[in-house]
Amino acid sequence: MKFLKIGEITVDNSLTRCNVCTGLFNLDEEGGVKGDIGILPVAFCPTCFAGVSDMCEQLCNHEEAQ
Repeated sequence: MKFLKIGEITVDNSLTRCNVCTGLFNLDEEGGVKGDIGILPVAFCPTCFAGVSDMCEQLCNHEEAQ
C-alpha cells in the first residue's frame, strides 16, 4: 500500500482526505465527492459535502429573495 504526503487528497488506494475537516473517507463505500474547482483539486467527505451543499442552497435562496 502506497501512502502519500498528508497534504495530498488521496492518502492510499482506498482513502481520501477531506479538504474541510481533514478526515479520511472511502469514496466507494461512504460517498462524498472528489473533483476540481477550476484548477484546484478538492475532496469532500459526505458530512462536509452536505454542509457545503446546504450553504450553497442558502446563498442561492438569499440572492433570489433580494
